[in-house]
Amino acid sequence: MTAHFLDQHASRQAGSASPDAAEPSVAQRHWAWEVPRDFRPLAGSLIRRIVLLAVLCMALVLAGQTWYLLRQHEERFATQVDGIVRTSVPQLATALWDIELESVQRQVQAISTLPEVGHVRLRTATGPVFMAGDPAAREAATVVRRMDILPLPGQGSTSLPLGQLEIVGNPRYVLGEVRASAVQVLLGYGVYTTLVCLLVTWLLRRRLQQPLEEMARFAAELTPDHLMTPPPRQRAAPQRGRDEIDLLADGFVKLQAGLREHIDGLDEKVAQRTDELQRLVDEVYRLSRTDAVTGCWNRRTLDERLPLEVERVQRYGRPLSLLQVSIDRFRERRQELGPTLTDDLLREVARIGRLVLRNEVDWLAREDGGQFVIVLPETDLSEAMRVAERLRLGVAAIGTGCGQSAAGSAGSTGPEANKRLSASVGVAQYRSGEPVHQLLARAAEGVRQAQAAGGDRLASV
Repeated sequence: MTAHFLDQHASRQAGSASPDAAEPSVAQRHWAWEVPRDFRPLAGSLIRRIVLLAVLCMALVLAGQTWYLLRQHEERFATQVDGIVRTSVPQLATALWDIELESVQRQVQAISTLPEVGHVRLRTATGPVFMAGDPAAREAATVVRRMDILPLPGQGSTSLPLGQLEIVGNPRYVLGEVRASAVQVLLGYGVYTTLVCLLVTWLLRRRLQQPLEEMARFAAELTPDHLMTPPPRQRAAPQRGRDEIDLLADGFVKLQAGLREHIDGLDEKVAQRTDELQRLVDEVYRLSRTDAVTGCWNRRTLDERLPLEVERVQRYGRPLSLLQVSIDRFRERRQELGPTLTDDLLREVARIGRLVLRNEVDWLAREDGGQFVIVLPETDLSEAMRVAERLRLGVAAIGTGCGQSAAGSAGSTGPEANKRLSASVGVAQYRSGEPVHQLLARAAEGVRQAQAAGGDRLASV
């Protein structure tokens, strides 16, 4: 039972996951060519209108043909009636005058056999009525002629009619002619119209619908990645003449050219702005990690780089030494020299510090005031002491800006010694497992010991 439940649960998960797996991505749903529900092709609408117009024209032709046939039937019927008046009416007058009823019936029957005549009715003056033909033709009659049958000359002096003859047109004959004409129109004009419509449909689909669908698909499938794809009419071979679709394709080409130029301009501007921004970022980075007065690294960079140096020493077991340099009586000299000369003095001390360093190996940072830190990778304590001594002598050789030049030796006393520039240097070599702050503290302790001994000297801790 548990296995059956697990199988059902797995099947439900598979069924619920299948629609998500088959669902297209957002980009595919947005850019794929999808025909909307209310889409009506222009060529299809034109074809339907052409067919409707052809049907209307055919109906008008049929109506005109029917009207013409009716008029023609009326004319033929009038001609037949005139012939009956000339030939059959005198015979009927003679038969009625002689009271030859059988002859009258034969004459009426003969008149009804004419194709244009549907029904004949003769009402005599004495009462008898003679009829021939289809009685239903009287109800659907469209043409009816009535005439009085008068006595012939020589049959008496009376002018009273012998009877009244009614001749009704044959609607079936007219309907047959109309039907035959309609069939003729349908077979002739209808087939011709159908062929023309098929030809027009083929031309519209080839010359209008297909190019328009290609242009619509091209416009719907434009994406930022394929924005410069040429339109279909531009990819095809040039035609003899140009139509509106070609002008539309030319419009897309001009639009793409304008977009390309605009994008190139934007790319150039973006590149310029990026370079400017990168320069600003580099400048901000440099300012955030260098001392504004001396140009050497600041305390922030010291706090970031020194742990990395210690980590490298711990990994490879190489020596590392640290010098902490402090200008003796820096506060007094700053008050004597002023801000501008004090900055010049600090820059000169930094320059001397760089001279004793190895390029791309040792590095110098200013902590605060007149204190500097020199990091000496791959350097033991004895070599660090020699570097510190060169640095102390270089600082001692700097003029103070008060009209005095460096003179004397280390440990000299008196008023001249107070004016001479000097520096105390604390030297410390990294000990395995020692924290960074302890290494800095030992170097600072060396500076305090050197200054306590009178300054202008070295002290290692």
